Amino acid sequence: MITHSIFMNCTQLDNTLSHLSAWAFEDLSGFVVAIVSLSIVSLILLVAGERVIRPGVSVLAGIGGGIATYMASGLFATPWPCETRIATAGFSALAAALLALCILRIGLFVLGGASFGIFAHVLYEALPLENVSPPFVVLGKSAYYYLTILVFSIIGAVVSHFSRSHFLRIGTSILGAAGISLI
Repeated sequence: MITHSIFMNCTQLDNTLSHLSAWAFEDLSGFVVAIVSLSIVSLILLVAGERVIRPGVSVLAGIGGGIATYMASGLFATPWPCETRIATAGFSALAAALLALCILRIGLFVLGGASFGIFAHVLYEALPLENVSPPFVVLGKSAYYYLTILVFSIIGAVVSHFSRSHFLRIGTSILGAAGISLI
C-alpha cells in the first residue's frame, strides 16, 4: 500500500538548484553560456536599452529575489515546510519585482541629482577660489562649496525628472557598452 504525504518534499528542487549553481560557476560550458548571455544582454542594452530596462530589471529582480529567498529559507536550523518555502519565495519575487520598478523610477531622479552634485564638486575643486573668504566653514569646506553642491544637485534632479528618457537612453547605453568592453 502506498501512502502519500500531504506535504511536498523540496529535496529535488534543492538538488537541482545546487547542480545548476555548480554548473554555472565551476564548469567551462557554464562560463561560455554566461559570456554569451552577457554579450546578448549588453547588445540589447546598447541598441534598445531604454525600452527593455524596466521590464528587464523587474524580471531579474523577481527571479533573483525568489531564488535567494528560497535558498535562504533552507538554511534555518528548523526546516520550513516545502510549501512555505515556495510561497515565501513567490511573495518575495513579486515584492522584489515591484520594488525594482519603484526604485528604477526614483533612482533616475536621485542619479541625476547625484551626478550633477559630483560635477559641482569637481568644478568647485578645480576653480582657484583660495582668495574668496567664506561666511563660515564646515568640516574644512566653504559655505559656498555646500551651496554650489546643493544648487547643482537640485538642478540635476529637476533635469533628470524632465529628461527621463534621455537619462535612460544614456544610462542603458553606458551599461551595454560596459558589458561589451568587459568581454
